[in-house]
Amino acid sequence: MAMPPAISVVIIRDRLPDLPPAVPPGPTRPGVAVSARRTAILNTATELFADQGFSNVGMEDIGRAVGMAGPSLYNHFAGKTEILEAACLRSNEWLQRDLDRALAEADDETDALRRIPASYADFALERPADVRLLLTESVELPEPQGHRVRVLQHQYIAEWVQLLRRVHPRVRNSVNRSAVRSKYPLPVSNSTRWCRDAMVHRHALDDARRAVTP
Repeated sequence: MAMPPAISVVIIRDRLPDLPPAVPPGPTRPGVAVSARRTAILNTATELFADQGFSNVGMEDIGRAVGMAGPSLYNHFAGKTEILEAACLRSNEWLQRDLDRALAEADDETDALRRIPASYADFALERPADVRLLLTESVELPEPQGHRVRVLQHQYIAEWVQLLRRVHPRVRNSVNRSAVRSKYPLPVSNSTRWCRDAMVHRHALDDARRAVTP
């Protein structure tokens, strides 16, 4: 059974700059239908960006897939970049939510260190397009939007590093660019194959966790 290419997640030690000031939210558009349509746009755009690449997808493509005229999308988003930013922020929020739940349900820190990779694997199985979006398309965001997404990603990974160091103090506190390198064979194009090989990927993730455990 062929394995998809492995993607290395590199833990960066450098202190990240503070997030830019939050942009005040715009006027809220009332109505359940508007909220549902916005969600449909995000869901569809996430799939398209992940499968075809951000630069290869236009507003017309998203509108066609959602069943809307391209110009109608501008009633919900200012443009394609804003859609990508909203999709990346949403994916990061979901990842953080799953991590918080894993920590809350853990018996102790050792148990948490087992639960967190499992929660990540479950997320990747349930939402492979979101994982591909964060890994391959978030780099398309301009600044300061890209900075905000990167900070959230680093904060998520930092939770793993801090927990690992508390559970295994022998892990060096001083690192250069990659104190912990966890390899997760994540899907890059074929969601069907990813789901079919779910158990293989889960075992590979467990191997990666053991590899960083002294």
